[in-house]
Amino acid sequence: MAGEETKREDGRHGARPRRSLFAGCVLALALVFPMQALAYTVTLGGRSTPYFTTVARGSTLDDTSETVRPTLLPYAYTSEVREGQARSMGRYSLDNDGFDIQFEQDREAALYSRADLLFSIYFSVSEPVYYTASGDYEIEDPSGERIHWSTYLYGPGDEIPFYSQLESRSTPNERFVLGESGGDRRSNFGGALRGVLEADAEYQLLVWAYSQNLTSSDASSASAVGRIALEFEPVPEPGSALLLSLGLVGLGARRRGGPARAAIR
Repeated sequence: MAGEETKREDGRHGARPRRSLFAGCVLALALVFPMQALAYTVTLGGRSTPYFTTVARGSTLDDTSETVRPTLLPYAYTSEVREGQARSMGRYSLDNDGFDIQFEQDREAALYSRADLLFSIYFSVSEPVYYTASGDYEIEDPSGERIHWSTYLYGPGDEIPFYSQLESRSTPNERFVLGESGGDRRSNFGGALRGVLEADAEYQLLVWAYSQNLTSSDASSASAVGRIALEFEPVPEPGSALLLSLGLVGLGARRRGGPARAAIR
């Protein structure tokens, strides 16, 4: 009987090292062959052609504007327009890794003078990707005239991954940050600045940023700078992630069994 007990104990103890070896091999495979990301392609277009529009309005209330319509990636362009002392500049950089838009705006010390940037990008991705959005908009304006910044990411159907609406009309030297509260007239945010975009679905990034002398001919001139970025990151293949998870679970089970085996001995 004692010999049979010893055999049974040895059998139980012998199975655990084999299970540990298997878990270790699975984890080693996951580390040697790291998680592979699905290759993806970003395509512009869809319901409408993307466009970027810069507008400058001077003291004569005449507008000067430029609109460009990118169709292929990569795309890089700088647009700058002037009307009197008003100026609007946009620097656009679009590629498979994401969209980066920087802008500068100068407004005259004249009633209704303004500088605008408005753009809309329709796009789709061939595989699921993570997105991360960021941005800020800051103005030097001692008189605290109107500054507005709205940003929307629309998805398929009624989906809105995120939106932001910020506006001030009486705050000198205002600064907005995407995803944060701010704005004495309007401050709304919803959704998430990081998430996942579906494959082969149509999305639209829509942004409108402007400063305007709305109330007084005695208002000071103003200068603003801003940036909005939407970055993409591939989602790992499900098989690679599962392989790594199996290895970690197996090693975790082995650690939990350690104290019990020591007690048996």
